[in-house]
Amino acid sequence: MRILFFILLTFNTAFGQQEVELCDEPQTFFYSTEANLPGDTEWEVNGQYHYGNPIGLTWSDTGTYNITAIHYSLNCPSEPVTYTVHVTKCEELTYYIPNCFTPDGDESNQTWSPIFTSGFDPLDFHVMVLNRWGQVVWESYDHEIGWDGSYKGKMCQDGTYTWRIDFGDIHSDKRYLIHGHLTLIR
Repeated sequence: MRILFFILLTFNTAFGQQEVELCDEPQTFFYSTEANLPGDTEWEVNGQYHYGNPIGLTWSDTGTYNITAIHYSLNCPSEPVTYTVHVTKCEELTYYIPNCFTPDGDESNQTWSPIFTSGFDPLDFHVMVLNRWGQVVWESYDHEIGWDGSYKGKMCQDGTYTWRIDFGDIHSDKRYLIHGHLTLIR
């Protein structure tokens, strides 16, 4: 005698797949099933078996993982339900801050700007350049705009200036405040 029952696998999306982005630490997600008959659930995740309902899976390595659940009731298996999880690493914070520039009218090195390539939030960015007395001579909230070496329309003197950058991490609520020096050479 064959008994008919259903299994409903409960996941975060209705499309049968999940995107997980690992930044600093492994992430744990819980997966569960619902069936109309009592029994046990067997989970197969890329060749490894887990039993119970719900189960917690910790993702620490990148890759594509297939999760298949089969519910057993009265020794009868349900139809398998499969779900795909894509685990990727988040972009690491990458930036470079030049230590000098030469706004002298030739074709190169006319502006100074920090170079951010990944991991930062471009909508949460603030850079300032200060003279030796601590006066702000230039600031921007746009990481793509550079300082041309002027203050209030006049060219600044050769010398050392301090920069300060405050920005947010794109993957978390973490904030950074970095600072250093740059040399303006004419």
